[in-house]
Amino acid sequence: MVLDIEQIEMLKTVEEEGSISAAADSLFIAKSGLSRSIKILETKIGFDLIEKNTYKAQLTSKAKMLIERAEEICILQDHLEDFIKLLGENIESHIKISSSIMFPLNKLSSVIKEVNKVFPKTHIFLEREVLSGEQLLLENKSDIAFVETKTNDKELEYKRIFRTEMPLLIASDHPFLNLKKKSLEKLKKYPQIVLRSSLAHGATAGLYSKNSKWFVSDLQSKKELILNGMGWGRLPHFEIKKELRSCKLYELNEIEPTEKLLVYLARRKNTAHAKVNQFIWDCY
Repeated sequence: MVLDIEQIEMLKTVEEEGSISAAADSLFIAKSGLSRSIKILETKIGFDLIEKNTYKAQLTSKAKMLIERAEEICILQDHLEDFIKLLGENIESHIKISSSIMFPLNKLSSVIKEVNKVFPKTHIFLEREVLSGEQLLLENKSDIAFVETKTNDKELEYKRIFRTEMPLLIASDHPFLNLKKKSLEKLKKYPQIVLRSSLAHGATAGLYSKNSKWFVSDLQSKKELILNGMGWGRLPHFEIKKELRSCKLYELNEIEPTEKLLVYLARRKNTAHAKVNQFIWDCY
């Protein structure tokens, strides 16, 4: 590398102080020594670093560009040294976490906060997904995942960490509730609001056949559509506590019983998991 840290600081100090003499005083070196260092560097790189015939010592445009690029390289060098250190300590430089939207964000954020505290140099990539956590693990797009399905014991290991109720819901002012005799078949005449997988080839959740449907990719959209009388569907209890208390939503328990939803922490089997991955696993 043409410049080292000391030479970068030398040139930046000359520009900030406006003179070789003031820069030398600031750097606690002799003026002659600073001038000689600049001349040696100019000879080495083949162009001037200090403008000629100016009252104040000013860096040339080439010198400024050289310093800017040198600083970028020094930063990359520092990052490389950090990365090598993390590898030696078996600490991931980054970890990819996927989390089902069926897992409350507040329960996830508390763990991420602890990870950041214990492993401050590890970069965290978090993706919220729908019905695709297992596939993201199998495709190596995620290192550890909070999933609402458990279908692949051969390749994945699981740990049950969360349970919630999934009542069947409809808006309290929906015309279906005005019917004297209510049934699932009559309910199917109205659109079902369905969560669709984040993956294009993924599954859907709680699908009833032979009825019209609205497909959405997040809980908030599903809840808003149900609240606005656009249809019906299941939502996790933690997402609708306020709406149930205010009687904006009605539980259709007489039509279909409330389902139980389990959320698991999952990761690939037969893989050497480093410290951050293991830390998250051990948090539950």
